[in-house]
Amino acid sequence: MGKILTITIPSYNVEEFLNPLLKSFVSLHLENDLEILVVNDGSKDDTLKIAKEFAIQFPNLIRVIDKVNAGHGSTINVGILKATGQYFKLLDADDWLEAEALKKMISFLKKESVDMVVSPYLEFNDKTKRQSIVYPFKPNNLRESVDYAYGHGIYKVPPMHSIIYKTSILKENFLDIKVDENSFYVDVEYILYPIKFIKTIKYTCSPLYVYRINREGQSTSVDKFIKNKAQHKQVLVNINEHMSSMGMNNSIVCSRISEMIAAHFKIILLQKIRKSTYQELKNFKREIDWNFNYKIEDMNEPIQFLIKSHFLIFPVLHFLALWKAKLGEW
Repeated sequence: MGKILTITIPSYNVEEFLNPLLKSFVSLHLENDLEILVVNDGSKDDTLKIAKEFAIQFPNLIRVIDKVNAGHGSTINVGILKATGQYFKLLDADDWLEAEALKKMISFLKKESVDMVVSPYLEFNDKTKRQSIVYPFKPNNLRESVDYAYGHGIYKVPPMHSIIYKTSILKENFLDIKVDENSFYVDVEYILYPIKFIKTIKYTCSPLYVYRINREGQSTSVDKFIKNKAQHKQVLVNINEHMSSMGMNNSIVCSRISEMIAAHFKIILLQKIRKSTYQELKNFKREIDWNFNYKIEDMNEPIQFLIKSHFLIFPVLHFLALWKAKLGEW
């Protein structure tokens, strides 16, 4: 029997995190069931060196794929193509997985043949050092190993941190689910594009993924949001066009696109209070009205208020967005 789970770690200049992360997998002694793919995206620090040292010591557990820099999406694509496990999970190098939950998950996957497994995850605030559980669905509606399907129990697209895919689904439909390269924020493509091919889903109740928020230098920091605003918008446009081309305009996809539209309004709000910012908000609203199927009800309340006020309250929401973004809460 081959590997049960491939964990792909997209890696670019992550020497600070990679050593302890790989050590955490080595200590579990799961080499018969687990494959760790470290996809080095042209790092300029010692990321590749660290990964290779682990791969030499633990060749049955860790493999290294070294490639020229082409962005986070390229590491996802390569990971899918190179994976040998029956199931596939993404793990950012500055995050980690709960050890006991991972053992439990592998035991669970050995018994399953579903297309996707969804679990809660933990958020770890790097500044406050506090940790909290995040449920993709309401906890009082959950039982261990419940069968779901999109539109029949799952009414929202789970975040990347919650998802494990059957690898064959990704490989067999690669041309339709391949994500954009040389861009940030392609995680949304990774969770949306396979929807068309997902027929069976099961939910497990143990939090597995630990997502680090509020770390200096993350692509979700205030400065990076503003710097990469054009990329965020382009990914939003690409997702809208791609899902439309696949005939996936259902309420679940609409809801997730609406959330991404709200996120882009927030990015605009983070900019300085200027007449040009006000005009950009109005222009973006016109653009989404013309080109997107969205629901304002699926956006967070501050953005709903912003739109309903015809953007007149944007100076107030600028400070709210700035404060919430720095706290990692909005």
